[in-house]
Amino acid sequence: MRKKFLFSILSILALMLASAPSILAQDYTGDDCADCHTDTDAETPEVGTAHLLGSVHEDLDCLDCHAAIDDLPHDEDLPLVSCGDCHEDEADTYKVHGRGVVGESEFVPACSDCHGTHAILSSLDRDAMTNPLNLPATCGTCHEDQDFLS
Repeated sequence: MRKKFLFSILSILALMLASAPSILAQDYTGDDCADCHTDTDAETPEVGTAHLLGSVHEDLDCLDCHAAIDDLPHDEDLPLVSCGDCHEDEADTYKVHGRGVVGESEFVPACSDCHGTHAILSSLDRDAMTNPLNLPATCGTCHEDQDFLS
């Protein structure tokens, strides 16, 4: 009886240890990201909590947006962040831009082209790319290029 009990306990422990890496992969935080993304070289993007200060996403963790990362160090080529995962209504509204369709036209801007990446500000903030005072410059990035518009 004791041998069966001991065998059962050891089996459970072995299963727990075998599954530990997959459990731990979900426990990464921004601090883990900062290990590689602080004081970086030219090849590794410099991104830290300072880049999020004042952002509408200031209270989010890196993996809230970069959900495709499940192991560190991660692959160099990551899928683009899918803003529509959290902003479904906005993504549904923004299916067409000009004569282009999202996902079908290579010239339709991505969310980050107009809103930025990490330091995304409310459009009520005068420094936001989408503040009405800044829209001529933001939209002008594409709309002032006559070759692009032809």
